Amino acid sequence: MIIRSAAPRRRAVVAVESAIVLPIALTVIFAIVAGALSIYVYQEVASLAREGSRYASVHGSNHCQDAGVSATTSADVYNNAIVPYMVDMDPNQLTYTVTWSPDHKQGSYVTVTVSYVMSVPVYGSMTFTSTSTMMVTW
Repeated sequence: MIIRSAAPRRRAVVAVESAIVLPIALTVIFAIVAGALSIYVYQEVASLAREGSRYASVHGSNHCQDAGVSATTSADVYNNAIVPYMVDMDPNQLTYTVTWSPDHKQGSYVTVTVSYVMSVPVYGSMTFTSTSTMMVTW
């Protein structure tokens, strides 16, 4: 005598459940990864702005006179404080501005603004901007 279970057979249920759950799960995982990358890029942009303003604040007119070099320029800030600290970033997607208010002398303020455009599949491009202001100390 063969005993059969009374439970009905559930053919292809796993395929149907997977077809519903898998796209949702992959979308959530992709959103988490894209969000984490966005946070990383924003932190990197903020760090670059801080490093640029720190470099410009300690390389004011007094420093230049003592060192016997010309006044610090925006290109000096970019080449000596921003580029060396860029990690996994495309330099072509980065823009920066450096402004001294009113001049390079001690007690003035320097403001560095860094912007970066990051391309994320599906979401498109996102622009991250950070500004840092410091007093020129030397």
